Amino acid sequence: MGGQWGFLVLPLMLSASIVGEIGAVEVKVDFYTSLYTNGQKSFDRVRFVNAHGNSATSSNAKRLMEYVMDELGVSFGRSANEAPLGATNFPHRIDRMKTDGAHKVKIVTCPKCDNLRKRFITKDRIVVDKASALKKLYKSESMIQRAVSTVPDYFTFFFNERAGYPEPKYYECFNEVLIKWRQFKRYPNETERSVVRRIGEICGRLCKAVSRKHPSVLVGGPSASSARPFLNDFERFRNTKEFVEQAQRSGCLDFFSEHVYNTGGAAQDANLDLLESYTYKRSTGPRKAPLKYLISESSSYEVQWFPKDKAAPPRGGRDFRIVTEAFKVLMSTLRVHDNVLKLVTFLTLDPNDRRNQGKHRYPWSLSEGGPHGKVKATPLLYFFELLRGVEGDFVYSSSDEPDVKVHAVANSDKGYILLQNMDTSRSYDVNIKLPFGVGKVEKVVERRIWLAERALAQADIAQNLRRAGQFMWRNTTLPTIPQSVPLKPEAMTILELTFSRPMAELRTVSRTRHYASDVKNRRGDSVEAPVKIGRWSRTTFLFDDLPGGMPDAVARVRVSHSRSIKMSPKPAVIINGIPVPDYDPGMSGPKPSFSRVTFGTFVIEIPLRTLKRRSPAEVTLDYSDAGGKISSVVIEVDECKGNVCCLMANSPGYEPCKFTAIDSDQSKTRPIPNSGQRLKDPSFEGEAAEWKFEGTARVATWQRFNGDQSLEIRAPLGRAKQWVFLKEKTLYRLRCVVKGELDMLVGTVGTVYAENLKDTDPIGGSPWRSQELDFWNEVRGSYQVTLVAKPRNAARVFVDSCTIYKSTEVPPFVGSENVQASR
Repeated sequence: MGGQWGFLVLPLMLSASIVGEIGAVEVKVDFYTSLYTNGQKSFDRVRFVNAHGNSATSSNAKRLMEYVMDELGVSFGRSANEAPLGATNFPHRIDRMKTDGAHKVKIVTCPKCDNLRKRFITKDRIVVDKASALKKLYKSESMIQRAVSTVPDYFTFFFNERAGYPEPKYYECFNEVLIKWRQFKRYPNETERSVVRRIGEICGRLCKAVSRKHPSVLVGGPSASSARPFLNDFERFRNTKEFVEQAQRSGCLDFFSEHVYNTGGAAQDANLDLLESYTYKRSTGPRKAPLKYLISESSSYEVQWFPKDKAAPPRGGRDFRIVTEAFKVLMSTLRVHDNVLKLVTFLTLDPNDRRNQGKHRYPWSLSEGGPHGKVKATPLLYFFELLRGVEGDFVYSSSDEPDVKVHAVANSDKGYILLQNMDTSRSYDVNIKLPFGVGKVEKVVERRIWLAERALAQADIAQNLRRAGQFMWRNTTLPTIPQSVPLKPEAMTILELTFSRPMAELRTVSRTRHYASDVKNRRGDSVEAPVKIGRWSRTTFLFDDLPGGMPDAVARVRVSHSRSIKMSPKPAVIINGIPVPDYDPGMSGPKPSFSRVTFGTFVIEIPLRTLKRRSPAEVTLDYSDAGGKISSVVIEVDECKGNVCCLMANSPGYEPCKFTAIDSDQSKTRPIPNSGQRLKDPSFEGEAAEWKFEGTARVATWQRFNGDQSLEIRAPLGRAKQWVFLKEKTLYRLRCVVKGELDMLVGTVGTVYAENLKDTDPIGGSPWRSQELDFWNEVRGSYQVTLVAKPRNAARVFVDSCTIYKSTEVPPFVGSENVQASR
């Protein structure tokens, strides 16, 4: 239904607990339409699929660790063991830093050292100093200055990229330090605000010092212990502001970091909008932007799970809650993926960890068993099994129910639909709509996690669990794409579609976020958010940077507030002087169990042209009762052009979507995944440093088969090399798309085990040809792939789309039909 002003009106739904029904939800997905959020569209596993800790582990857990990193594509993205102020050099061995740093590099990279760690270590990781490191310096200005001078040298001497131990990309100054502010008072009566300011100052000075010598290392904080800015009448948020502003005044702050526990869904929606609105307003320069955001821990936590450093007995409801809360954080945060540097889930894998060696396993451990006995995986590993393979471009998706979040991702080989029910008591049947179709699909896999619920037992109550039952996992191959997907309370589902031909980008939707330039009270005075809510005391948010807008652009007005459950959740909303007709104030999931108030976001979808009738656009909120605060109003805009606008056809006037044939001249093949096959950066896009170019080998932009670049080699002196790890007793296919004559070699230094010297096959009517090499690998280990132009060929050779798949995982469009090789 649409009102006079084109507002979208969604029907209100009664709770299933009242009417005993299962809610119906419609989800739309189009794998042909890329969703660009502020110009970004990449779901990067290194950013979003991370466990906590590093890849060092005991020998009895090596195979499990390798499975997690190699088969499941998980990075271990954060460690306190590599941080500068926690090292023994500070403050007493500063003069030995160069020697000690060289020794540390040797321990990590020596030939007989942890090969698994050496193989998987990357620059894209976080190091953090423990809060206890601050005790070394907080009382003395001279000691603070000593730390500021010393930390850059630590990054110089304790890492060596050439040796295989690169410096980390992110440095967090002090872990969960604001919650421990009392430990860092200089005098008995010092206030919390004063301590927070000093911590911010120290972090800002460290940022400035590190940035001067190591500009590629980003420094931030405060690694806040929770993402609950609304607690204590937004006192937590006031501390956030003190920290950010003092750090920026004292030097710099590259990102804001926090830990998100138990607040996925509505609370994280509102938290992100508040942080972005605040930091955007503080930003300066011609390109204003919110401060970058980093989640260095996330999942669920209760003090009863690990009291006095002793783990409570495992419970199915506890394992499920840890996994579902971690997934809620991911699903809520991906909406603003363009501003997220990294997301680390607090799941660990280290039997050597003292916390994992008690009578019961550490509640957040992926493994069970000590450092010497048999190690097995815990149910928490299913979190990463669920996310197996998800990588590529974000594509357009939408849900008509706030409780059901959806994201969709596609690469050249596969598409993924990510679904989660945020509600803790209601089930939904999700109707999957593919308005433009998807073409022929080779296989559909459904992966699901849910809780087979039962009544709470005393053991569950003792661990403060709200729901009890058996942790359930399903991984099933389906005969076709399901029309409906059941989602039990807090359940998670990922559908994986294997395409019969490479998936292409045919259309785009551009999404942008816009923040209030000013906030005014009823008298017209400017006020600062969060704004106290009074009875019928109008608050107006002004927006002066909305895009010009295509005729069919859609705007979502996102209103975030904190209110007691006894108060009305539904203010009058007035846009440019026109009241919005009845709308759904529903948020994503229920009120947080730990709070007496609801903190979240409701969304009203309208045509952008409705907002553009005034400049600046005005969004006014008027509440019928007093209490609580409005934390932010943000406007999200989707701009579309042509037939893609039918995807947003929830209001009158839009035409139904009609499938159009793929135009090879206009389409753009989606990226080849890095997970699922062995070669990194298969299309030579410069995303990885694994390719080593020699002689005349270089990247070319004017010839390409996939992506934006290819490899150009001029004979006879050019070649490209990459080391890959191959499993034992496995049949592989190495395949590249080429123009010209190329030698493809697989071997070790000085030894060639397999080669294809010129054999190619046509690819339809394309000037490019397919060159493949099927080979059997007998012994596990690292092998070098070498691409070299044939010596007798004086012309240039162009190479693109190089992949190595296991024979059982070769997509149907990668080379010939049968994979076969002599042993």
